[in-house]
Amino acid sequence: MSKKIKIIYSCSDHPAKSYMVMVQPNTTCKELLQTISKRQKENYIALFFQGSQINDEDEVYDFWADDPESIFYASTNTDPPTADFMNSVIEAKSGSLSSAKL
Repeated sequence: MSKKIKIIYSCSDHPAKSYMVMVQPNTTCKELLQTISKRQKENYIALFFQGSQINDEDEVYDFWADDPESIFYASTNTDPPTADFMNSVIEAKSGSLSSAKL
């Protein structure tokens, strides 16, 4: 069994907050959305990374490996996060999240 990776994410309906979840490296974006939906008790349908929507079947590790401190964005619609929204998420955290990228 592979070592789990830490995913940082924010949600479209929770501005200025970020969350963490541990997942297997081969977790697909669809599986991550399902996990986030279950944890947040909301139906998230789209996942974004650095401003771009990512495909359901892509593995989160492929994105995470480029920058483990970047924030994934789960949304209840297909609208990408605004820069202001993501900046508010980043500014709300100190320490390790202060270097996170959009």
